[in-house]
This record gives sequence, C-alpha cells and structure tokens, in this order.
Amino acid sequence: MQKLDKITYRISFINVLEKKFKPSSVLLFHTILKIAINAAVEDEILDRNRFTKIPLKGVEEPEEVINYYTHNQLVTFLEATNRLENVTNSNLFLTLTYTGLRRGEAFGLQWKNIDFNKKTITVERTRDRHSTRTPKTVIEQF
Repeated sequence: MQKLDKITYRISFINVLEKKFKPSSVLLFHTILKIAINAAVEDEILDRNRFTKIPLKGVEEPEEVINYYTHNQLVTFLEATNRLENVTNSNLFLTLTYTGLRRGEAFGLQWKNIDFNKKTITVERTRDRHSTRTPKTVIEQF
C-alpha cells in the first residue's frame, strides 16, 4: 500500500468500479478503503492517507464538517447553557470545554474517575448508544 499512488488507484480501482456500479456504491467502496487506510495510519503502518479528495463520477465528496466553536461562539454557548440547562448538563458542557474530553469519554466517566484533590480525571471507558468499552488508551486529564 505504501507504493500505491492516486493515479494507479484511480485507474485500477475507481475506473473499474465506475463501469460496474452506481456512483453511491463506488463512494461506499472508496469510503471503506479510506477508513482502512486511516486505521493503518493510526497504527503507524502507513505514514499518511493518499486517497482523500479523489473525484468520483456522479458523486461529490461531502464538505468538511466544522467541528468547533470560535471563542465568541463558545462563550455565548456556555452562557446559554448556564442559564437554560440544568446543573448536570451545564457542568457536562463545561467539563467537555475545559478538558478536551470527547463526548463518549465524558459519558463513560464514573465518580471514581474524578479525583478532586489531585484535580485529575481518568478516562477508563467510553460510552455510546451501542455499548460501553475501554478506550484505545487510558488517559489522565489535568
């Protein structure tokens, strides 16, 4: 995979798929490959993902999602949650803001994970709508 380049991938894989499948199916196959490549990059098997932003016939890549607030937006949001939300939700948003925890990591917290004396939070699990599981790495936030 380290030697595979965009042009060869486009000619040998995408062009062949585009002749046999609908654009939505080609996008699905391409997305699955990108996920696999990203996992290989995460595991340091590959140094980067070369297969992003490859144009597909009849399909536009989804636009990048902006996943953060500006400083002013964040201040406005936190002020609103303090006024409008119950104390539990308001504190959850403050914790997410000031620690950098992911949502699933925060949902997986238990009281035993918080040490008020040492001012640390230990992330031992993550939780989503499907299950609770251990994270890839156990981390302490200060």
